[in-house]
Amino acid sequence: MYKVGAKVVSVVYGAGTITEIVKEKIDGVMHEFYKIKLTHSPMELLIPTKKTNKNLIRPISTDKQLAKALNILKKEPLKMSEEDLRIITNDVSSIIKNSDIVEIAKWLSKLISRRRALGQPNANEKKLYLNFKTLICGELALIKNIDFKEAEAHLEKILKKNFSVSQKDLEFLGIDENANLDEDDENVKLIKENEDFDEDDEN
Repeated sequence: MYKVGAKVVSVVYGAGTITEIVKEKIDGVMHEFYKIKLTHSPMELLIPTKKTNKNLIRPISTDKQLAKALNILKKEPLKMSEEDLRIITNDVSSIIKNSDIVEIAKWLSKLISRRRALGQPNANEKKLYLNFKTLICGELALIKNIDFKEAEAHLEKILKKNFSVSQKDLEFLGIDENANLDEDDENVKLIKENEDFDEDDEN
């Protein structure tokens, strides 16, 4: 059972912090919920404490997992296999429910590769990309104790620099063409401390 103050990830809605544990009566039965404040939205989630399996909520990633994810996004985009395409076409929910931050980074990379190869992605692919981008930024914000907008700016900087994105890529990624993050910013230095992570290490 999670405690108040715990940093967690809703696999559907994103990362946040448990602000309180509340009880509500529904159809005459008392239920207990985690109230979660999301990093990227003013919306608060209520998730039943008895249904906190990994398909609904999971602990925030570790520094090493985050560093590994960011390292994946620093390299050339991964190619999408036929099996990957089948999953995206037929079972998007399984990707969202079963992916940790490292797998999310791999999917982001594959989606960018597919965008480059085939042009404009379909609606499911773009929705999945934006969902995963939000998940990574949310975890980055919580792990490094920075604002969501700062985390988003840092991720965009990585994508713009390491993928050499074109104007059409910028539109697909939802990136502000003029977005920039000062290299001397203390938050950037904090993030960089753990980015040089050996991919052969365990998560």
